[in-house]
Amino acid sequence: MALQYYTLEAVSELRQLVQANITWYFDPSAPEPILAAKTPRRDAKLELPQWQDLLRIDEHRPASTDAVNALAVFASVAELSPYQASDERVWTYLCHNECRY
Repeated sequence: MALQYYTLEAVSELRQLVQANITWYFDPSAPEPILAAKTPRRDAKLELPQWQDLLRIDEHRPASTDAVNALAVFASVAELSPYQASDERVWTYLCHNECRY
């Protein structure tokens, strides 16, 4: 699976719509916000494993899996260049999609 990232337009739109989408941030069953950006996501030239296979979630004690998940994310993105690793478009996408829960 290719690493995806948001465009700057999509990141800006998400930032402006936090209040309008507040339910989505706290409710896993809420529908994902629809972005008006023409092409909100792009693919990087970096292949990553399937996130759902890596991350562990304990619904009763979510913080109990933070350390193991942090190590899994770190190992998965170890191939990022320093530029990619500091790009808000990558982390905004990961936090809103792959690592949302």
